[in-house]
Amino acid sequence: MRKVGLLLAMMYGCVSTFSQTSLETYLKENNSELNSELKSGKLTGADFSGSQYVLLGEVHGFSDVQDVDLELLKLLNGRYQFKHYIAEIDDAKAWLLNKYLSTGDESLLHNIFKSWERDTAQWANLPYFNKFKKLYEYQKQLPNNKKIVVVGIDQPHDYSIVKEYMAFLTQSVKGQQFGSQLEKLRNAIDERNKSAIQASATDLLKNINNEKDKGARALGSNRQPILLLLNNLSAISKTRDGVMFDNLERYINTYQLQKAKMYGFLGFFHCLQASYNQNSPFAYLLKKTMKNAKVTSIVCYYKDGMIMMPYNAQMKQMIPVTVATQFWSQYPDFANSKKYIPLPYSNDQSNPMMEKMDRMESLVDLTKPSSVYLFKLNRDHSPFRTEKTFAEVKGIMGLKLSDSSNSTTDAFQYLLLFRNPQAAPPK
Repeated sequence: MRKVGLLLAMMYGCVSTFSQTSLETYLKENNSELNSELKSGKLTGADFSGSQYVLLGEVHGFSDVQDVDLELLKLLNGRYQFKHYIAEIDDAKAWLLNKYLSTGDESLLHNIFKSWERDTAQWANLPYFNKFKKLYEYQKQLPNNKKIVVVGIDQPHDYSIVKEYMAFLTQSVKGQQFGSQLEKLRNAIDERNKSAIQASATDLLKNINNEKDKGARALGSNRQPILLLLNNLSAISKTRDGVMFDNLERYINTYQLQKAKMYGFLGFFHCLQASYNQNSPFAYLLKKTMKNAKVTSIVCYYKDGMIMMPYNAQMKQMIPVTVATQFWSQYPDFANSKKYIPLPYSNDQSNPMMEKMDRMESLVDLTKPSSVYLFKLNRDHSPFRTEKTFAEVKGIMGLKLSDSSNSTTDAFQYLLLFRNPQAAPPK
């Protein structure tokens, strides 16, 4: 019996060693420095040419990822006619961004970023602002059939911009049929009364749908975007990822884009194609519903970086002003407004609070400091087709696959590791 026990121990030891070696070997053979990958064109293989949706999932607050997003968008647009850019903004902000990309009027861009700054949102950063300026320069040289269109899929955030958008859409509404309901909705938006906004938008939407012919005549050429806006406003109390998917699906059906290729730059969780913590991310709903459309997800992890965080009431309880002042003294760009603070961030076990990932050293050992490396997890004989390595993270914002049978590649197919990424300075 003792010999049998020793034999079993040796066998299981060999299996464990083989599994680890297999993973390490696979990663070594399937990684590359991202800039060289983009320049060589290797990244645009079958996964990307054959994908209808490509999603890049970030943790908000880093500078370096903005350049990656822009270069990936340009590459996909140039080679594979991806021109619809899915963004984590609502349809009202998307309206302003599309106006900016067609006119170059920077006041439109400033309005959006002032809105984010009022909300102390991490999007109110300078690299994000500069990215759109670069995108405008790229847009100018494109023929009309390849120009970028921003698709806003998020719930409404800033009701002052929603009001402005609604005023634009309804300025030529004919007749008084919907006048009183429009006025009621405008008043609810002025008061920032979410329940009243939802109720008014729902009632108006129902009336328009019941009177389709009259509604078409009254709303004119803006009928489609008005309906999209009303649907979004009528769902402001629903689950965010569910609303994001519903908004995209309605947009696709409204403009007959069932075969259009789309690229999205969203938060990390939204780009996961499997259910996590018994919740349904946007990409999971997309893959589940659009069964004939291939979805490719790229997620970002970070090692020894600095992140831009809102210095709000909750953060002030954790980090006193005396400590914040020390950070501001080291990062003058943050000291001007003091609405944000740069903090250390890493996805390895040194992270005290947030997303901690096991076996990150397997990635770090293959990369260089101050670099961005791409790991292709879905190639032939990939251990990630059966393992969960890198797919789950621990910590306060931990993520665990809802279905124990899912593997890493069920959730995402590519991983970007950012070494020593910089915090995005406030605009």
